[in-house]
Parts: sequence; structure tokens; C-alpha cells
Amino acid sequence: MEITFVRLRRWGSVGRALTGACGGEGMSRGTMVPHLVCALVAALSLAALPAVGGDLDGWSRVQRLQAGRMIAIDLSDQRRRECRFVSASEVELTCEASARITVGKDSVVAVSQAPRVSRAMRTLLGAAIGLGAGAIVNATLGRYFSNEGHDITAVTLGSGAGAGAVIGAVSGGGYKTIYRRP
Repeated sequence: MEITFVRLRRWGSVGRALTGACGGEGMSRGTMVPHLVCALVAALSLAALPAVGGDLDGWSRVQRLQAGRMIAIDLSDQRRRECRFVSASEVELTCEASARITVGKDSVVAVSQAPRVSRAMRTLLGAAIGLGAGAIVNATLGRYFSNEGHDITAVTLGSGAGAGAVIGAVSGGGYKTIYRRP
């Protein structure tokens, strides 16, 4: 099997940064890094760029929210409002609860968004995954128990679905903070 090596000079600044390790000048053929390793390092470097080059205060994430999304706003007077997002500009945030609420950016301490998947849906999804796991256990262990005269189908399927439902109900969820005033 032949290992190929990569020349990254054509990739711009990322290529120049990785050229030394991935086949640059001044290195002997035996010390160069294989193509797969160089591709993995380049992919991870490019994946980290949005996190490094993002906005400093996070208010642009609030402005990019979809209208109708459930959010929670922590205000400077220690109140918390849960409402549906309407819009946000550079100076204010508008949302709708029982009435339309508009607050200035200077009075917003934090903005959090509600989870996309409800607890009921996570419970159903967990139960389905648990049922599948129970079916796998029944298919493998069930035949051994059936040789002994015991049928464990109800136990494996029921306990798998129950455990999956519990795990699905308690996992995930919770509001995720997308903006916090510096």
C-alpha cells in the first residue's frame, strides 16, 4: 500500500500554515504526514474559524433568530420574560407574550432560546429507541431463555421502552443562552 502526501501551497493561508507538516520544503520524505492526517487537521482548523471569528457580544445571534421562536429575556430589574421573538435591531428587542413587548438593548441582561424539541417528543423518541434496543436484546438473549422454557419478550421490550422514555424525558431541554451582556 502506498501512502500519498499532500502539498498544500495552493490552499492559501491554511495551506501555508500546514505546509511544513504536510510536505513542505526542507523536510525529508520520511517525516511528512500522510494525506488523511493533513486533511483532518485542515478540516478541524476550518471548523474552528466561526467560533474564533464570531461577534464579540452575541447580539447578532439575537438578531438572526427566527420570528416566532420561544425566548426568555432576563432584564436588568431582575425580571424574566418568556415570549415569542418578533424582531431585534441594534437598540431594541421586540417579542410577543399576551401583548407586544419592546425592551431596549441596554436593559437586557441575557437572552435564551427554548429547545427545539418538546419534552413530549423527546419522551416518545426515547421510548422508540428503547423499544428498538429491547428488541435487539430479545433477539439475542430471548432464544437462550426460550430454550429454558421462559419467554422474556414482554420484559425486554417493556423495560427497554420504559428506560428509553425516562432517559428521553430528562435529557436535553432547557433554555440555551445565546446572548449575555458583557
